[in-house]
Amino acid sequence: MNRSNLISLVRRLLITAGLLLAGAAQLGALAQDIDPPGRVARLNLLQGTVGQLPAGDNDWSQAEINRPLTTGDRLRAEPGARLELHSGSTAARLEGPSMLDISQLDDNTTRLTLSEGQLNLRVRNLYPGEQIEIDTPNLALTVQQPGSYSLEVDPRSATTRVATRYGSATVYGENAEAMPLPANGQQFTFAARNLAQAAPPSAWRNDDFDLWADARDRAEDQSISARYVSRDIPGYQQLDAFGDWQNDTTYGAVWIPRVTVAGWAPYRYGQWRWIPPWGWTWVDDAPWGFAPFHYGRWAQLGPRWVWVPGPKAPRPTYAPALVGFIGSQPGSSNWHLQAGPGIGWFPLAPGEAWRPGYRASPRYLGNINRDGGRQDDRSRPYFFQGRPNAVTAVPQAEFGHGPAWRQNRPGLREADLAHAQVLSAPPMPQVRQVPQASQAPQVPQVRPGTRPDFDRSQRSDAARSQAEQAQRAQIQAEEARQRQQDALQRPNLERQAQQVQQERLQREMQLQQHQQLQQRQQLEQQQRQQQQQQQQQQQQQQQQRVQPNQIDPPGARPQLQQSDLLRREQQAQQERQQRETAQREQLQRQQQLQQREQQNQQAEQLRREQQTQQERQQRELAQREQLQRQQQQQQRVQPNQIDPPGANRQQPAAQADQQPRPKPRPNPQMLPGNNEQR
Repeated sequence: MNRSNLISLVRRLLITAGLLLAGAAQLGALAQDIDPPGRVARLNLLQGTVGQLPAGDNDWSQAEINRPLTTGDRLRAEPGARLELHSGSTAARLEGPSMLDISQLDDNTTRLTLSEGQLNLRVRNLYPGEQIEIDTPNLALTVQQPGSYSLEVDPRSATTRVATRYGSATVYGENAEAMPLPANGQQFTFAARNLAQAAPPSAWRNDDFDLWADARDRAEDQSISARYVSRDIPGYQQLDAFGDWQNDTTYGAVWIPRVTVAGWAPYRYGQWRWIPPWGWTWVDDAPWGFAPFHYGRWAQLGPRWVWVPGPKAPRPTYAPALVGFIGSQPGSSNWHLQAGPGIGWFPLAPGEAWRPGYRASPRYLGNINRDGGRQDDRSRPYFFQGRPNAVTAVPQAEFGHGPAWRQNRPGLREADLAHAQVLSAPPMPQVRQVPQASQAPQVPQVRPGTRPDFDRSQRSDAARSQAEQAQRAQIQAEEARQRQQDALQRPNLERQAQQVQQERLQREMQLQQHQQLQQRQQLEQQQRQQQQQQQQQQQQQQQQRVQPNQIDPPGARPQLQQSDLLRREQQAQQERQQRETAQREQLQRQQQLQQREQQNQQAEQLRREQQTQQERQQRELAQREQLQRQQQQQQRVQPNQIDPPGANRQQPAAQADQQPRPKPRPNPQMLPGNNEQR
């Protein structure tokens, strides 16, 4: 092989390697494009009236706690309402009236648009390459470091107030103007769109909303569930109040929900919703029903269901529902329920991989199935596939319409599940057919990112009214639970607010004392300087008064000067002592006032705690009286009721033992067969 052939061969190899690298990059970008977002947002808390407008819809509805939020969704808080939105480890809290749009939400970008109202943003962690941005009508704020940030948009004055309580952020204008915000709690008010300041910077003053947000942050800092799961999982905070953690030798850390419903199983009490781009998504009824139904797996320890979150890893990937579906394959109807062809689902057990009903890259599937041991093995049955206590099934016509579980629905048997086949996913909801002129009716294509139009004509009025009633009952139950939580948290919030107020008063008093001390020191220094100047002037005048021909006796002039200086020093010392005495008296008065204020606050707090304790005791007394009345009603035996042998004798005997008995006196006339003698 000559040199020219070798050079041409090397060129061909380099060109081939470049094409392979370009193809690999294009395939990686294509895989990233077909994958849905691995991160969503979730409403952790709702107080008051909060509306929600999903992407692609035109009608506002009541916001739901467990419905996942993604790009294009909008939230509106009415006056006096508050909400808390979590995406990853970032918390965004709003106070009404306010309007917030989720402009972009994916694995690396969180961009929110605040058009009205007050927003408190807490960023716990910022991964490399991650971008968090808040847009307003005047500016765009970009977060550079974890911290706490406050924004307020006033549409009446067309201004935006921004403050960095701690952290690092930069605001940008319309024409690429940039301004880093100092992390000293100062607020800046911007008008127009070129970062023109409408007012000079001033200190940000915390109001009730900021204190509430700080209390929520402290509660999250103390969360027990954060020891076992990543803080990037939305809804982990609710696990503390509705379940218990324990370590299992097989699964590691598991969470046991406190449920009292007979026959409860995962993915049974809730609804299926079609939410693009994932498709069918499970929305649970329980207030804690987000994290355990979109992350991890479920298992059974004896009769109890436990949630197995798996290894604690950063940035977990969201899944619409970690279940397996069973039913009839397309084109066949060999699996029927009493009401016709059916479709069922069951939770996935630890080690079982989840397969979505949409296209996804191997990287996406690997992130979701980090602890899944089976990826493509469809021959083996799933662990819960044939267990009636784990499978929930509905007729195909009712799937996706209203609650998934109804009390009057008959239970399943193992024989009913024997002929069911594993499905990849339920079919898409049917869309309304629109006839066209001179053409046969066609089904319009559903665009990605839009919600399909359900054929509501197929639903009966009874089913629609039943679904509406169930939804209203669910909303009322959630509001009642929220009110109970608020009532339980209100004393803690008030106590924390009082502590914060006391700390603020102490800091202000310390600052005032420090300023007064500095002022006193400055005055004393000025007085000393003035005294020194006066002494120098007096000495100069005395020296000028001496006549050239006057001869003083030896030692007379120095003695006079020394006596004058001693007298002046004594006067200055007396004045200094008087000033120090006055300062001490003033400090004592301030301390006495502070002590009185603290005593008043402690007395008020003690009075509130006593009042709360009295109310709790009254409620417990009322509950005990009601329980006693119920027991007395149960103990009343009807004339036609036949008690079991010994039951009607033991109760009166027990009651007779509680009453005082008179001393028995000997009666010789008593017969041997008398009942009392027995």
